Amino acid sequence: MYVVGKIVVESVSMDARLRALLAVMRGDIEPDAALEAAPAWNKSITDCRELLPSIADDTTRTAIAAVLDEADHAWNERNRYVHDMLVDKIAADDESYPTVVGSKGEDQRLRRRLARDKKRGAPAAEVVSLDHAVELVEQLVAATWRLQAARGYLLGRISMWRPLLFGHVTGVWDGSVESISADDDEDA
Repeated sequence: MYVVGKIVVESVSMDARLRALLAVMRGDIEPDAALEAAPAWNKSITDCRELLPSIADDTTRTAIAAVLDEADHAWNERNRYVHDMLVDKIAADDESYPTVVGSKGEDQRLRRRLARDKKRGAPAAEVVSLDHAVELVEQLVAATWRLQAARGYLLGRISMWRPLLFGHVTGVWDGSVESISADDDEDA
């Protein structure tokens, strides 16, 4: 359960960064702008996407759109850990769910959806592991930093935030990131 708590902590940080980015995109650069009542995640992400055409150049818009997609994907995966049920197993007579067969380790769980997913084809239950949850934490950390980079870049701190906005970013469990600048990506 410690890892689920880490998922929650990192997602709160990511939500705060999204709100700060939205404030800047709306033209509010005051430090406390993101602290005011903000809409829920889905509304914030939608508002950011709607404001994209009015900012910067095509390259920057494309990068920020990718950051928003990455953050939204991580947020939706976070919802599966926060709002669904993690169980060791489901009763043998319940044929509608997959079983954990040939478990690779003690850390595997079955994640069972408690609410119907609006997306077609989403499984009612799936096998997840501690490694999967740790990877999600790292995705949340990376998305958080990239949202911060988008905000900083729009505020004119271009040289400081460019590598994180345009480069490949890997989140680390401790909340830091490893990044490769966009220039390095092109040389590889």
